[in-house]
Amino acid sequence: MPFLCPDVPALEDRLAAGQKFRALALKDENPVGPRDLPPGEEAALLAEVAADAFAKGQIAVPLTGAETQARLLELYRRARSDLAEGGTNTLFLSAGFLRWKRSEDDAKSYRAPLLLIPVKISRRSAQSDFVIEHHEDDIRFNATLLEFLKRDFDLAIPELEGELPRDGSGHDLPMIFEILRRRVRDVAGFEVVEELALSTFSFAKFLMWKDLVDRTDSLRESALVRHLVDGPETAFLAPDAPGLPEPREVDRRLPPETLFAPLPADSSQLAAVLAAQEGHDFVLIGPPGTGKSQTIANIISQCLGLGKTVLFVAEKAAALDVVQRRLAASGLGDAVLELHSAKADRKTVLGQLGRSWDRAAAASETRWVQVTGDLGVRRGPRPPPALPRPRGAAACHRPAPCRSRGTGRAPQAPRG
Repeated sequence: MPFLCPDVPALEDRLAAGQKFRALALKDENPVGPRDLPPGEEAALLAEVAADAFAKGQIAVPLTGAETQARLLELYRRARSDLAEGGTNTLFLSAGFLRWKRSEDDAKSYRAPLLLIPVKISRRSAQSDFVIEHHEDDIRFNATLLEFLKRDFDLAIPELEGELPRDGSGHDLPMIFEILRRRVRDVAGFEVVEELALSTFSFAKFLMWKDLVDRTDSLRESALVRHLVDGPETAFLAPDAPGLPEPREVDRRLPPETLFAPLPADSSQLAAVLAAQEGHDFVLIGPPGTGKSQTIANIISQCLGLGKTVLFVAEKAAALDVVQRRLAASGLGDAVLELHSAKADRKTVLGQLGRSWDRAAAASETRWVQVTGDLGVRRGPRPPPALPRPRGAAACHRPAPCRSRGTGRAPQAPRG
């Protein structure tokens, strides 16, 4: 959505200071009226109205009121959806654009945003106007544009790749624009325009790609990553690894006092818990509703019980929320720190760390030892592994006579 702002650097400073802005629909104000003004005079009049609105905490929009509210509502819903699914803010005020053509005779021109100011829009009710305010994320320069200039035009701008220039009240926007102007002035068709627009921008895939490109050699130091790059069609097994645990081995290898899985699980799911505990790399596969998120919660709980730190990552925030709710319902909510969500502001993170610290200080092993000891008694001695037997012979693991289910008689081996 386009804006008319007489002083973009001042807008950035005032947003950073916590000021909120509303949109002013210029077409409803209609400052020109029925007059037929030359383009220069009309532009000057609109700039004057925009400057007056800016002084009153408004940003002028060259649209009608209905169009303005409709676009703000669309952006509001899109930003909320992106935040719910990806856990990151994607709504930005784009301060400045680079405009260019691929060739001098190209009829189409292209525009790329320069400085991205994170913002959020909200309203008190469905009948209220939207307000625009600063989001706590850091201002960033369009990293995709920098990579595009570097690869397609052999134009590197190191001054804008790291920490951006700052002035006494925030980022130095005039200096940033001037740096880019100096760099592109010798490239035909390139122009820096100080315009302002509001939209959603996502850099998730670009950042993933850049991380892979920049760190290819170091990532290949991992045996698992190297296998995925060089031989993904074959099964991965680390050198000297004994193989994944089998479900029938769970009771023997996981005594009650070392099992910290709070949610119900069958032997195959507990085998996955044991595999994670032992540091195996594996893929847990199952149709919807087969307990994958429940097993992940058990894996996290098991690793926490062994003093390990677990990073749980998902493409969508909904998957994180499901596991987090399961852990919280099991009494492990204070052991979980949300790093990448709408709740991951500084105050909330510090509060989570404080609750986790208090919980760890109050822990006691007495009750755990008692409960797991009782469970071990209920299980009784573990049977030895089954021995090979002739076909048709009865299976008996203990000296006492075996009983067949549903009868009171010992099973008889068939006579030869």
